[in-house]
Amino acid sequence: MPTTQRQQIIDRIKTKLALITVANGYNSNAGSDIFEWLTNEEIDATMCPCTTIEDGDGTIEEQSGSMSGMDMQSLSIKITITQLSLVSRETAAAAARLALADISKVLRDDIQIPVLGGLASRVIREAVPIQVWVTGDGYFSAGQINATIKYKTKFMDEVQ
Repeated sequence: MPTTQRQQIIDRIKTKLALITVANGYNSNAGSDIFEWLTNEEIDATMCPCTTIEDGDGTIEEQSGSMSGMDMQSLSIKITITQLSLVSRETAAAAARLALADISKVLRDDIQIPVLGGLASRVIREAVPIQVWVTGDGYFSAGQINATIKYKTKFMDEVQ
């Protein structure tokens, strides 16, 4: 079955995120469970640690000149690692900070040239504030990185 370049980018990122395990030198095993489009409210204690990825807004810019016949696409993604601490808010917050480091580390090599294995031309990352919330299960925390991925497609070949 044919796949879009956008799907190939998401699949590559999910493959990289799956490397986030203690055995691979990371701070958690959040790569063991990767979900698409799962909100904090849907995550329970049995799923933690876990990683979620969402591909959201996108824009398309028609290219001209030497790039004529190409579109430059911008894809916004959100990657979040959610963990559970039974100890304290402080422990949960520290885990979220380590989650940010894990996401950055696992993606570091893939945002160098060739970007995402040649699927993209640029990745712009932005860390967002960590989150900590309390439920009956304990202290949940989330570290999240938003990114904009720029990639080229043939004119009108892949509409988001």
